[in-house]
Amino acid sequence: MKRALPFICQQQAAKLMYRRGITYAQQQSHQQAIAAFTSALDKGYAHAAQAQVMRGISRINDQDIAGAIADFDAIITAEES
Repeated sequence: MKRALPFICQQQAAKLMYRRGITYAQQQSHQQAIAAFTSALDKGYAHAAQAQVMRGISRINDQDIAGAIADFDAIITAEES
């Protein structure tokens, strides 16, 4: 049980960061959304592809086309494996 608790806490923190990213994206705060989605991914968000898509969209809205392409390419590569 001791091992499960930190994992659960980390998953909850990742979920919180993802939701924060969604909120920032809705508020047109693209750089903050990118940071939140990145944090969710770093924390091991369970739906990583979804977070990466949202980060890619936020990057497009922030005029970071190269970063968006890198996110989308990573998703495609992961799906092909």
